[in-house]
Amino acid sequence: MERRLAAILVADVVGYSRLMQADETATHEALKEHRSQLFDPKIAEHNGRIVKLMGDGALVEFPSVVEAVQCAVEIQHALAARQTNLPDEPHIALRIGINLGDVIIEEDDIYGDGVNVAARLEGLADAGGICVSHTVYDQVRDKLPLTFEDLGEQQVKNIARPVRTYSVHLDEAASQKNKSLSRPPRVAMRTAGYAAMALAVLVAAFGLLGWWQPWTADVHPTPSIAVLPFTNQSGDAAQEYFSDGLTEDIISALSRFSELTILSRNAVFTYKGNLATPKQIGRELGVRYLVDGSVRRSGDRVRVSAQLSDVEDGSLLWSDKFDEKMDDIFVLQDNITHKVVGTLIGRLNLVEEERAFAKPTESLKAYDYALRGRSYFHEGKRAANFKARELFESAIEQDPNYASAHIWLARTYLNDAVFGWAQWPSRSLQRSFELVQKAIGLDSSNGISHALLAEIYTYKQRYDLAAAEAVKAIEFNPSHADGHAIRGLILIYQGRPDEAIPFLETARRFNPNISPDWSNMLGIAYFLEKRYADAISLLEGLGVQNPEFAYSYVALAAVYGETGDRAAAAKSVENVRRLAPFFDASGFSQQYIGEAYRARFTEALEQAGFK
Repeated sequence: MERRLAAILVADVVGYSRLMQADETATHEALKEHRSQLFDPKIAEHNGRIVKLMGDGALVEFPSVVEAVQCAVEIQHALAARQTNLPDEPHIALRIGINLGDVIIEEDDIYGDGVNVAARLEGLADAGGICVSHTVYDQVRDKLPLTFEDLGEQQVKNIARPVRTYSVHLDEAASQKNKSLSRPPRVAMRTAGYAAMALAVLVAAFGLLGWWQPWTADVHPTPSIAVLPFTNQSGDAAQEYFSDGLTEDIISALSRFSELTILSRNAVFTYKGNLATPKQIGRELGVRYLVDGSVRRSGDRVRVSAQLSDVEDGSLLWSDKFDEKMDDIFVLQDNITHKVVGTLIGRLNLVEEERAFAKPTESLKAYDYALRGRSYFHEGKRAANFKARELFESAIEQDPNYASAHIWLARTYLNDAVFGWAQWPSRSLQRSFELVQKAIGLDSSNGISHALLAEIYTYKQRYDLAAAEAVKAIEFNPSHADGHAIRGLILIYQGRPDEAIPFLETARRFNPNISPDWSNMLGIAYFLEKRYADAISLLEGLGVQNPEFAYSYVALAAVYGETGDRAAAAKSVENVRRLAPFFDASGFSQQYIGEAYRARFTEALEQAGFK
């Protein structure tokens, strides 16, 4: 793994979807011209390197932070001048964020918190503006004749610590560009008091997080959708796996679109068979739109009805029926996905559209095996996990290049390792690692595989690699609860449970029915911070919901052992030994707890009754 210090610039077109919907051809041509005549030449002039283009945005690396800032200023001035000279042309405005930080180099791409911070700074910039981090400001303050406005410390998404942020005053930069570059800049502080700054922070916070808050169900910065489990109307309970699998695949396809916020499979499947009204479900889940429908499979044909509704006013936005041969099941799925997305956001980004509609396998038999395997996997039990593994292996026998089947097979081995179901957890972990690497080799654009690899790297104590993979998972799907949970898991292993708690709580808000191991880690973080009441409340509830999940009882044993409740501790120990006969207390502490807290956690388990 190669690392280096770099200046990172992230740029994004303001209101891209709106511009494309208003006049797709003119916007496309204007963007092409801006890039060829302005963006690319300016980056080359200042020795920058375009790492990748991301739909309507770009990630650029510079060897010099001074060059990065100067390039950004010149681009913004040129865009403003063009708009003045060509008022009839679509108004292309950029937001730009710049950070100086350590990055991970992988082939032609870069990853790491240095990149993440730059992306968050871009989101804080005004249209046509530039935001920089404190490290950038320190480097350029005596080298460029610019005026900066100190925006204070900003708490931004997916970054544990607040980021000190500055915006560039571009109007003054224009008047100063011909003066000496050696004059130190001044810092313009807000003089209207801290109220305006507090308001800005609140607006940013609600803009980033408001969609999932249960008390702000009416606030939706991006369209938020829950795809409810499709009803099996085949008259055959054995076909339940097929309707569930179709629902999951629609959720997965929609999750590829960055313009949408999609609730996870676990969050919506609690409503299977639920008679609650759409408005009630929408408010409980904090979403604006619901997709629901039914599946009837008969012989070689599948009949699907689906509808999209607005939960706020109860209106039906779209409904349709599909009658397809099994040979066309992927066409059927694509039709549903395309119409839902088309209703909400209009024209789709071509790259994301192709990726979302890609067929997972050409073998219908392999697809059927995978659906059956996923049905068993979601039972969350040891025997079902083994049965799921057999079915995923059968799917791979039918199609050795079926990436999704490799991912799910890897998850069965990871379950063995982390749930205490294997006599040799390290072997199961290694097998999971090999399978997920194979899956990524077959399809590197699947966010689930990157989240899974991040989890495995964490158990291997390769935290830098784990963080990089978690970032990739979130980039592919910003609503990916597991990606956020893994960030928290890494912080626990690094001995920083206080910083881990917000990430794990956020993951649970993204997915109220998140995997029990993530909820368990939040319970452990509460224990490490001596928030015993919170830990007991969470872990006791987790044991009721997942009675065969041994590790919630491990965490409970530690809590009760340290707080001196011997009877409760003994009961927890008994449950662990019943469910995980190969459990090793010292091994658990070594694998799951950061070194700073390891001795304390082991002692708490010993006090509970583990020797």
